[in-house]
Formats: sequence, C-alpha cells, structure tokens
Amino acid sequence: MKAYGHYLKALNVPYEIVITSNRFEFKFDPDFFIPNMLRDFIIYLPTEKKYIAPDRIENRVGEAPFNLLGNYGLFIQDNYDYYFKKIVEEDPQYSRINRIIDVIFLDDFEKVSVEEYQEYTGHWSETNRAVLALSSEQGIKEFKDYLTGTGIEDKEIVEYTVENADMNQLEYNKPFIVKSKMTSGSLIDDAGDIYIFEVGKLIGTQSELYQETKRINPIEMQYPNQYDYTITVEIPEGYGIEGLNTLVIDKSYKSGTGEKICKFESNYKLDGNKLVITIQEFYKSHEYDLARYEEFRNVINAASDFNKASILLKAKE
Repeated sequence: MKAYGHYLKALNVPYEIVITSNRFEFKFDPDFFIPNMLRDFIIYLPTEKKYIAPDRIENRVGEAPFNLLGNYGLFIQDNYDYYFKKIVEEDPQYSRINRIIDVIFLDDFEKVSVEEYQEYTGHWSETNRAVLALSSEQGIKEFKDYLTGTGIEDKEIVEYTVENADMNQLEYNKPFIVKSKMTSGSLIDDAGDIYIFEVGKLIGTQSELYQETKRINPIEMQYPNQYDYTITVEIPEGYGIEGLNTLVIDKSYKSGTGEKICKFESNYKLDGNKLVITIQEFYKSHEYDLARYEEFRNVINAASDFNKASILLKAKE
C-alpha cells in the first residue's frame, strides 16, 4: 500500500485508502462500527471513480473486487479525514458477455455445427484470465468445457482459441475473447416428418428460481452484468420452421421511475434462409428489493425458459 501511495503521489493522482471486508463474510455496518470489519484494503481514485486492489493479482484499475462490492468501507483521505461510504459499481455495463453464434445443419440433420465468438469484459474477463493462469491442467480442461457450450453433453470441439488471456493487460477492460467451433448430435432430434432443434441450449445452462418456497434472505447477486446474444440459424433449402413463438420472451424488473434495471428479452427475425435470434439479459444492480422478489424471479426464470426452447424444421410440401 505504501508503494502504491508513493507512486500515486509522485504522479499527482488523488487517492483514498479504503478499508472494508468481504461482504460474503462480514457486513460492514457504518452505524455500528467494530474494528473486526477492517479486513480488506483497496485504493480509491476519486477523480476516475475507479479502484485498485493491490493484493489481487487478477485485478487491474477498474471497479472494486466483486466480493467487496455493496459493502460499506472506511475511506481515508490524504489529510487523514475519513468517511463511510458504500462501495458501488460506477459502470453497470462493466461486466458483459457478447456472443455471436452461427448454426448450420450437417449430414441430413445428423449433426449441428455451432461456430461461436465470445467477448468477456469486467469481472468475467478477470476471472477467466485468472483461471487459465492459475489452474491445474485438469482445471483448464474443465474450463474449456465451460467456455464452449455448457450443458451440451455430446459436443465435439473442432476448433478452440482464446485471445487476450494474459493477466497483465495494459488496456482498460480489454475483452477476453473465445473463438470456437463444435458439433453435436443431441441438439437435433428426428421426429418422423419433422426435426426438433433445441436452440435454447445454445445459451448454456441457466440459473433458475422455480421453487415456490417463500424468500427470506435479501436478493443479492455477485455483480451487475449483461449478456448479449446474436444466434443465426441457416435454414436448409426446402425446409420451413415452426414454433417460433417460443423464442419471444420479455420479462423485466423496473425501478420507480420506470427504468428497467434487470430484464430478459428475446426475439427473432427471418432474413431470407436465415433465422436471426437476438437476446439481451442484464442486471444493472447487484441488489434487489426482497418485496419484489417475484419480478426478479420472473427475469431469472425467463432465461431458464429460453434454455428449454425448441423449434421445428419441416420439409415444405
């Protein structure tokens, strides 16, 4: 911390020392303060509204580590004045996943070929880089499976590359990129005169909150995040598609001013022989009102509902 302080002072960069704690272990209470809550140190740059976490090798200048996000902290200025403040994420779009997926059918519908381009930013990219840099060989193998279509059991990975995987990134919030190509027979099912394509599985395994039990604990996520998908399915010549209504979902949770602060929205359009599906899912906060649990639950379950969506391909008469 002293070294960082000297560097920042020499560069005339205003900074404040922040002492807080892991929110999953201790809730920092500014009104009933006890020294036991002073466990984690980070540096706040007030002019940039960004943080430095000196003891986190995976972190760079950016938002606070997600396990501190949402907790209060003791902010100490250079004149030793101090104040208590909640550690918030300034950019709700800091952590995003953008996926572009192209699908074609092979061998008279025996298999599906899935080519995917993914960009991860924010906490996603930090975690991905750390896993690849610090995991065992087995851990890296399992992570490759995670990055290439979770929940598709029989997939065969044909191509797989990652870019910007080094933890030492000098560009702010540079995306971690994954390019892959795989084939799968389980995504397509022959049902006589039609083929059933489980297109929903392309977004991977999803969280779900279908349980009807009463929610007791507050609603808290790891961090704000956003997912954007563009899925393009090439329709074979001589075939039409049915069941497209299952691809249209719109669930959201709105603030008092009407702003959507979390949502899942999917839709589609037909462009010649291509079916283009677009999905946007986001959570602009990591905390949500317990009294509005049903609205939050509907958004989470919408993603899980889409994961189960299928469309039908039928030969034209």
